[in-house]
Amino acid sequence: MTFNKKQFKNNINLSGVVLNYSIKKDENAKRMFDGGDRFKKGDTYTSYNGYVDVLTSVEPMNYVRVNVQTEYKTYKSGSNTGKPTSATLALEEMANKTLPTYRKTGKVNETPTVSVFGNEPYNFKFTDNFYFKKDTMELVETINTDLGFANLVIGDPVDEPRFANEFTIHAYASKLDEELDRDGLPTGRMVVTASVPYTYGRDENEKVLAFDIPLIGGLCEDEEGEYDMAEYLVAEEEDQGFTEFSWELVGSIHSWTDAPVQQVEEGASRRGRGRKAKEVVSGKHMVEFLLEGFYILGEDGDVFSQDDMLEASKARQVLVETKRKKAEEGSSEPQASTQRSMSGRASGRGGASGASTSGTTRGSRRGW
Repeated sequence: MTFNKKQFKNNINLSGVVLNYSIKKDENAKRMFDGGDRFKKGDTYTSYNGYVDVLTSVEPMNYVRVNVQTEYKTYKSGSNTGKPTSATLALEEMANKTLPTYRKTGKVNETPTVSVFGNEPYNFKFTDNFYFKKDTMELVETINTDLGFANLVIGDPVDEPRFANEFTIHAYASKLDEELDRDGLPTGRMVVTASVPYTYGRDENEKVLAFDIPLIGGLCEDEEGEYDMAEYLVAEEEDQGFTEFSWELVGSIHSWTDAPVQQVEEGASRRGRGRKAKEVVSGKHMVEFLLEGFYILGEDGDVFSQDDMLEASKARQVLVETKRKKAEEGSSEPQASTQRSMSGRASGRGGASGASTSGTTRGSRRGW
C-alpha cells in the first residue's frame, strides 16, 4: 500500500456545558495485558468507565455522548508533574456525583462548561469498535466517540458558553445512496459511505486498516443561510463524480433519545380495581453523523486510491476474523472487543439536520 499517512485526519471538536454523565470509578481494576516497562498483566490500577453528555446546542437541543474508558492519569512533565490531569479531576467529580448538570440546573449560565479536544495523536476522534456477543458470537460493529487520550476540561459556569460541535475527516467516498425510511421510502436525504483509513498496531506490526462511517446529507445552515447538502452531493456525482474520490468531509454529530416506551403490565390479574400502573422503559440513545461540507483532497481527489482502500478494508476484515477465532477458542478476551484510537485525524433518521454549528465556509476549490 502507498498511503501517505500525513493525509490521515480524524478529529472532533466539542464544547458546551455538561448535560449529563454516568461515571463509575474502580480502584481495583486489573491489567488485562503487559504494557512493557510501564505495567504487567494483573497489576491493579484505578479506572473510570461510563459516559459524559456534552450539550452543544440549546435551540434546537443537541448533545454528543463522550464514551469514557480510561484510567487515573497524572502529568508527566512541567510544573504540574505528578498532579492529576484535568480529565482525571473532572472524572473524579463525576464519579463522586458532585458536578452539576444542565439536567438538574435547567440553566446554561448555572452549568459548568466542558470542552473535549487534543492534539494528534491524542485528539478526540471517531473510533472503530467491534466485538462478538458471548452467546451467539454475532459480530457487532459501532462507530464510537471515545475520550481515549483526549483532554476533558471542566470550567465554571459563564453567561455565554462557547458551543462547538464539528468533525473533520479525510476519507474515500465508496458509496452514495438515497436515505430510506422504515417503509422503504426516500427521506430526501443522501447517505455517503465514507471509508476512513487509520493505523493499527505499533512499529513493525503497524498496519493500515479502514472502517466505514455513514454520513447523512440533508438540510444545513451556515452564515450564508440554509442549503441542501443532498442536492450538492447529487450535483457533484452527476457533474464530476463524488464516489471513488478522496475528500475532506466536515460535519457535526446529532444525538437524541428515542421517546420512552410505556408498556402495560402483563400477567395474572391481581386483586384491585381501576387502571394498572405502566412500566416506563428508558429511551434509547441514538446518533447520526451529519455531512455539512466536502472538499476534494489533492488536485484530483486521488489521495487514497481504490486499490489501497480495498486492501485496507481487507486488512480490517482479517483482524475481525482473527478476533473471532480467539473468541471462539475462549481466549483471555471474553468478548474479543477492540476499541482503537486511529492515527491521523480521521442511521439515518428522516428530516432536517437537528444539530447547529458554525457551518462550513463554501470555498473556491472543488466542493461545497
